[in-house]
Amino acid sequence: MDLIETSAALGACLLVLAVAVALDRRPYRPGKRNYVPIMIVAVAAILVLGRHLAALLAHSWMTLSMSNQQGSGAWPTKIPLSLRTTIPLPVVSTDR
Repeated sequence: MDLIETSAALGACLLVLAVAVALDRRPYRPGKRNYVPIMIVAVAAILVLGRHLAALLAHSWMTLSMSNQQGSGAWPTKIPLSLRTTIPLPVVSTDR
């Protein structure tokens, strides 16, 4: 899914959740439809689509940043802390 489709699907899930919450707020009557399963599925879909949208945005940011380097092939100079990875250095013991 592309950025636009993911954003539209996320918006639709938010709308489904809002409608389910609004319908569930009515006073309880026996035999009334239960909207809690719909809410659980909508929240799960929102979490999945939100994570997917964040990954797409990060990927597009990295692609855009690398294309702004005029084809040098170098990494962008300013990488957000959330995208940086750290390589642990080996521990060297000084005791002999």
